[in-house]
Amino acid sequence: MVIDPEETKKSLFGGLKPTPCKTEKPAIPKVADSGTSDIPKWKTLEKVTVLLTNQQRDAIEDLARAIMRHRPHASASKEDRERITANTVVRALIDNLIETLPSLKMGEIKNEEELKVWLRQLFG
Repeated sequence: MVIDPEETKKSLFGGLKPTPCKTEKPAIPKVADSGTSDIPKWKTLEKVTVLLTNQQRDAIEDLARAIMRHRPHASASKEDRERITANTVVRALIDNLIETLPSLKMGEIKNEEELKVWLRQLFG
């Protein structure tokens, strides 16, 4: 399968520059939870490309916008309010799945449709 660079530019993670593969990962400085670190959170994250349908991309972006639009503005200081983006939503979903993995019974998942059904049961 050949990936069209023009299509990738339109994707959720479009415009990212390819990063060379490395055999050992550099030490990534930890960001303090209280926001006291001088290192922005985004600098501690690794860039990846995920191929999504237009509907998937739009739904994730819509969710992130809705979260930002509906949260109270006066409840926390500006430093305590993180900007919620489509990437934030994807990371949170992945973190929730990873936390659940040790207790999962996977059986035999043969394709993406079966994986969707399994995940729906898991999070349903």
